[in-house]
This record gives sequence, C-alpha cells and structure tokens, in this order.
Amino acid sequence: MADKEHLAILNRGVVDWNKWRKKNPVVDLSGANLSGAWVSYTILVDIDLSPFVNGSVQHLAPSVVDHRSIARSLHCSDLCDFLVATGMPLVVAIYTIDVIRSLDPNGLFNLMYSTFISYGGPDEPFAIKLQEALQSNGVTTFLFKKDAVPGQALSDVMRGQVREKDRIVVICSEKSLDRPGVLNEMELALRREASEGGHTLLIPIAIDAYVHDGWQPENGNLKEAVLERVIADFIDADTDQAKFDQGMERLLRALRVSR
Repeated sequence: MADKEHLAILNRGVVDWNKWRKKNPVVDLSGANLSGAWVSYTILVDIDLSPFVNGSVQHLAPSVVDHRSIARSLHCSDLCDFLVATGMPLVVAIYTIDVIRSLDPNGLFNLMYSTFISYGGPDEPFAIKLQEALQSNGVTTFLFKKDAVPGQALSDVMRGQVREKDRIVVICSEKSLDRPGVLNEMELALRREASEGGHTLLIPIAIDAYVHDGWQPENGNLKEAVLERVIADFIDADTDQAKFDQGMERLLRALRVSR
C-alpha cells in the first residue's frame, strides 16, 4: 500500500515532489492509483515505477528516470513504452532494459569502487554535495557527517573506513589539507597502498590551488606522493555546476571497477 504522505506530496506537483525527493531517498508508492495523472520534469529515482507504468499517466514534458528505478521495474510489461514517453530514445530504452536485465540488480553497485571521502570541517558542504553525486551514480560512500555511528571512537572509525573502502578521495583545499585528521587519513591510505603492492587507492581532488601553490606539510614525502599523481580539478566547482559535472565525469571514470 502506498505511503499516504508520499502520495500527497506527489499530488502537490512536480516542484514540491522534486524538492522533497532530494532529501528523502526512500519512497513507497506501491499500489497507488495514478490513472490520469500527469508528469513533467519529474525526478523518478530509486523507486518502483509500477504505479506510473500501469497508471496510464500523461507526459507533458520529459522526466528523469535512473537505472535503479529501471532495475526495480523490470517486471512491468510496458516499461519500455513508459521510458520512451519520459523522453528517452527508443533504442536507448531497449538497450538500457536489456543491460540491466542481464545483470544481477544487486551487482549494479559493484561496478564502482566504494569510497571514503576525506575532508576538513569547513569543506563539509562540498563534501556532502560530492557524496550525493557519487551515490546517485552507484558509488557506495562513507562521509563522517552522515555515516559515523555515535559512540564510536573517532580514530577507530576513520582507520577502519580507510582500510575498508576501495578508494580514498581527499578534498584538497587550504581549509582541509593542514588538518591533522586529513593528514592522518592520507598517510594511512599511502601506507595501505604500499602494503597492497602499490595499487593506487588515494585520489586527490582540488577545490582550490593550495595543493599546488601553498601546501607545505611537515612530511615532505606526503606532498610528493600527492603531487606525483593526477589531481582531479574541482576548482570553482562549488559555485559552477558545469565545472562540478566535468570533475564528476572524470572522477567516476577513476572509480569504475576494471573488468
């Protein structure tokens, strides 16, 4: 049975729905009767599309449907027609369904390396934006602000996550790079790289020029280890969405599991 609150928000219109969805990842519209409803510029992320597919909804403009929603809706016989109605080209809809059907739905998220995000407190807003973008692309992440369990020792949490996650993304900025916690996490990641045969685990991303022009850590080897690798360019990406999207495209390539 559909959650009445979720259905009420959907009925308020696309603006309220899209705004609410950004903050509420779990949605239950199962069994809802959407016959005659219209959708346009609607974000349909990680939900069972059955009420939309089976409800003969009317499409007044394109909408966005993500791969998780398609994976959860493979049982719908008219799924392809629905995707085309949202604005997806027919050939893309056909191949997307076929690809997702051929995979274990649980395996979709094994296509990307899990990621620990290292940052200083002042860069938290950017770190949260980065985490949300990574998660929307199937990356399992750990961000202290959202994922740390109350009561755990800070040092144990950070050491455990740096050792557990496949990759460690470090937000490099004047506000973060000199913080003891970030430095410790970088050193842990580099020690882990050495112990695992030199595989690249640490991925630096720069949101200002400090890592190149001003950073002078006491451990000179740390700076050398960072500067000798490609640093993802996110400078000005906190205010320029185009720059953020470009940086994300390159970062996602680095996080893609090699087959």
